[in-house]
Amino acid sequence: MVIVMRLLALLLLVVTSSACAPTRIAPLSEVAVTRVIDGDTFDVGTSRVRLIGVNAPEHDECFGTEATEELARLIQGATVTLETDAQAYDAYGRALAYTYLDGRSVNLDLVAGGFALAQAYPPNTRHQDELNAAMTAAQDHRIGMWAEDACGRSSDDVSIESIAANPPGPDENVLDEETITIVATSSADLTGWVLRDGSSSHRFHLPNGFVLNGRVTIHSGCGTDTTTDLFWCADGPIWDNDGDTALIYDESGALVDAVTYPPDE
Repeated sequence: MVIVMRLLALLLLVVTSSACAPTRIAPLSEVAVTRVIDGDTFDVGTSRVRLIGVNAPEHDECFGTEATEELARLIQGATVTLETDAQAYDAYGRALAYTYLDGRSVNLDLVAGGFALAQAYPPNTRHQDELNAAMTAAQDHRIGMWAEDACGRSSDDVSIESIAANPPGPDENVLDEETITIVATSSADLTGWVLRDGSSSHRFHLPNGFVLNGRVTIHSGCGTDTTTDLFWCADGPIWDNDGDTALIYDESGALVDAVTYPPDE
């Protein structure tokens, strides 16, 4: 009797686990969208899908709410086609896909409308050139998050002047020389300001009480902060040698400036 009960319990566990397990996504499949999570992530049944080649703002960032609402407007409740790339899943178990609705690329529409950045995640780069071109056009035409008045955008007194993303030598050994320089045309208190990369995985919070007069260089390595040099003290490189976008937000969350640079030649 005990053995029978144990076998029944094991069978129940297997059935329950199978019912709750994420649905595997085929290389090219049609699925129904059940819920939009944010501007670049949504659910299809028990699976979560992350759009390839784009990165939408977080909920608490400039245009984060608009990006989520736009993705929901496009695909909530719709049947979409998913196309995979070199990797079908990421480290979090999310399916990675280019998403199409009635033959149109949702990834591309989000970038073209200024709702998301074009952000490469190698080796999944099949359509990256097209996405990069769409972001450049959105920036040039001041669309969406790139608009001058997006999210109560600050004045143009502060801007990103230059980025040294790939100094000579092994990346891990020259963090002090991997830098980004910010310039102000007038004195600006940067308390509460945030600098980040295009992937959102690296964020630098400007020191409380830091007043920018002229220019400041932010080093990826460690050191002693001064009025002209600040130190991220990161564990590894911040700026991607394969191209990246640097964005700076003020204390209200408004996007102040963004600079995209190409892959290192």
